[in-house]
Amino acid sequence: MLQYTRYLKHSFHGLLVPLTLVGICLFGGCNRLTTSLTKPIRLSTLSIASATPLPTKLTQAELERIRPNEVGFIPILEYHNIHSGRYMTCRSAALFREDIERLYRLGYRPISMKEYLEDRIDLPPGKKPVIFTFDDALLSQFRYLPNGRIDPNCAVGILMRFHALHPDWALKGVFFVVPTNAFGSRHQFQKKLLTLQKMGFEIANHTYDHKYFNHLSDTGIEKEIALGKALIDKLDPKAETSVFAIPGGCTPRSHHWWIMCRGRWHNIAYNNQAILLAAGGPAPAPCSRRFNPYRIPRIVAYNGPDGLWTWIDWLQKHPQKVYISDGDPNTITIPTDLSDLVNKKHLALEGLTLQSYGLPIPPSSRHIAVRRPLHASHLLAKLHHRKPVKANGLHMGYSGEIRKSASGNCNN
Repeated sequence: MLQYTRYLKHSFHGLLVPLTLVGICLFGGCNRLTTSLTKPIRLSTLSIASATPLPTKLTQAELERIRPNEVGFIPILEYHNIHSGRYMTCRSAALFREDIERLYRLGYRPISMKEYLEDRIDLPPGKKPVIFTFDDALLSQFRYLPNGRIDPNCAVGILMRFHALHPDWALKGVFFVVPTNAFGSRHQFQKKLLTLQKMGFEIANHTYDHKYFNHLSDTGIEKEIALGKALIDKLDPKAETSVFAIPGGCTPRSHHWWIMCRGRWHNIAYNNQAILLAAGGPAPAPCSRRFNPYRIPRIVAYNGPDGLWTWIDWLQKHPQKVYISDGDPNTITIPTDLSDLVNKKHLALEGLTLQSYGLPIPPSSRHIAVRRPLHASHLLAKLHHRKPVKANGLHMGYSGEIRKSASGNCNN
């Protein structure tokens, strides 16, 4: 009798869920249920930010297995046109997808420029940071279809799709916008800026009209930077207009680097806290002694010498030089042999804790610099669509920038 009673109880619970679903369908809930499962992903349904668990200290065994190195180099990638073309500034949608997929497989995860500059890189243990930057505010970066949806073949659409498939690939990156380009549509420019901000991307300054600084006077440079900042701030007050990327990497003909850092045009003042170059290789970690916020190098996303995969493959062959996270944004964890590469004053100012562990590092891997770019003049010539002989001097301090000391700052 007891066994029969248990059988009836189990049968009742087994029928409860099907009966409930039948009731939902009978009273009109079935349509809502099936619709929610089949409707396409919209911007409002994207998980822009997810709760991050509190960091835990790694054990000695975990340190030896993961081998975190938070004084290593970080690739900052530079994209322009996301479509096929013969110039090195063009990257097809198919190649852009391949870039993302391969970086994901190699353990890279996107971080924001804010995380990088503040040295609060928040990634799971063992993951490697990468920063995506998009220059010029071109239509192929952010495009709407006639039905109002985001084009799945523009940069933003591709990143959204990959984030939907891989939620641990955050929607983060920096758009260095040129207001006169306006993503190909001035009447949609503000809408696109605010949409990007809502999704988790950052908006930064790339001048008003993308004029090369080696053709301008100091006053002309101040005008370009100030007008770009003013218009972006007006359309998007939350934009990070104190972060600036040099158009084409062309530095002032007056050699006054400070004019890009701070200045004024009429009543519009600017005070840039970070300046990004047009090329140069992977960037030093913010806690590194060689980190210079006014000369941050980037990697141009093209297939060729000193392009994206030349540098990523080089970092894969030199794992001791790559930034690897310990999972705690408030702690800088490094192998003991690399402790002399850390800027201790920076750690004190930022309130960061230094942790080291005993992983032997070969002497050849203790040097802070990466290799020099192989074909600097040819890379610059392609970037500016010129012959190599005419490219000399366009990028002041381009080649070997990360090999030099941080003395080249806004005081010269």
